[in-house]
Amino acid sequence: MRVLMALLLLGLWIGPAAAQDTSTWARLQDRDSLRLAVAERPPWSFRQTAEGPWRGLAISIAETMAGELGLTLELVEIAPEAVFTALEQREADLALGLRFTPSRAQETAFAPHPVSFTGLAALRLEQKSTLLDWHELDRPTRRLGALARSTAERHLKGHLQFAETADYESQEALIAALKAGDIVAIVDFHTNLLSAQQALGGGGIALLRPIRQATLGAVLPREEDNLWRLWVGASLADYYKQGRIRDWYETALSDLGLDPAKVPTILAEDW
Repeated sequence: MRVLMALLLLGLWIGPAAAQDTSTWARLQDRDSLRLAVAERPPWSFRQTAEGPWRGLAISIAETMAGELGLTLELVEIAPEAVFTALEQREADLALGLRFTPSRAQETAFAPHPVSFTGLAALRLEQKSTLLDWHELDRPTRRLGALARSTAERHLKGHLQFAETADYESQEALIAALKAGDIVAIVDFHTNLLSAQQALGGGGIALLRPIRQATLGAVLPREEDNLWRLWVGASLADYYKQGRIRDWYETALSDLGLDPAKVPTILAEDW
């Protein structure tokens, strides 16, 4: 409740008259639970077995938030592509780890403080380092793979001078191409590559320098009542400053069977 008290002192409490019954904050109090949208998206939320409990960075963050508010955590399983619709329809109160884009910001609400950061990276069969210069990949006769119609594909096609870009319709197809030697690396934001590295059973992820950075945030229902959005943002700022985001991320990596020392961090200041 420390963060809520800080908001009260700052005068951000909007008062009972302004808080409509349909606001997320009011629904949290009435329902006594915090509903987190989850999908198979390592490191944010994942299951180690089909029937096992949900784990991940988003789970750790939301469990802490729920505890501070005196609520229970309710997990709402949603297809990854349906997260924004679920928030708009009030099926969930919160989703974590979504990449901030101007178009998304027009459709939904992001908390004012990020959860973490990510950057374009390369997944290769060999583990050498967690940093790699673009020019080391951009060489003649090399093919780099990316998901079709993704930010990574657009970036590759717009910036590569020598290497060839190969686009694939699924992560499974990318992994198969990497194993077969059809491509030398899969390029995507590094948090997106963790599930591919786990499926590959090895290899290494390296951030590509100069780093193309992106912000990963908390997404909430868009509404006039700003208290829930402000509370989530203030809480995330607190967790980030205390190093808890880093700790939870490293725990999620370990749960995935990955060595945190060999995977790029999600804190931009550590890059």
